[in-house]
Amino acid sequence: MEHYAVMKDLYLMIIYLSSGDQHNRYLNNSRENSKENFTGVDCWNGFNFEIINALVAEGLLELSSTKKTLTMNKKAMKAAREILQKINIDGVDRLLEQREYHEEYINYTSPLNIIEEQEEDQE
Repeated sequence: MEHYAVMKDLYLMIIYLSSGDQHNRYLNNSRENSKENFTGVDCWNGFNFEIINALVAEGLLELSSTKKTLTMNKKAMKAAREILQKINIDGVDRLLEQREYHEEYINYTSPLNIIEEQEEDQE
């Protein structure tokens, strides 16, 4: 819970944005979805798999065969860090500073990466 101050806001944003409106269908009123029968929002305990699948298709994430683990690649990590740097949430700077080694990883090109890039260029 070391990063709760940062994660709290991010989780609340993600849950809110991925949630759906819930309405009491047993209340009779002229409008199906109105403030009179609105009961709140809910979401699945997890991520929207349409978005996850789109991120996988875009090459930003890898999804395990069991669909229980998501792995971010360098491009996705870089994008996430840039987004976090732009938002104004207390504690983000400290969190990014504690994970400064991610920047080194993102910018590191291993010999294997060089070979893969050369093979892609030849295709």
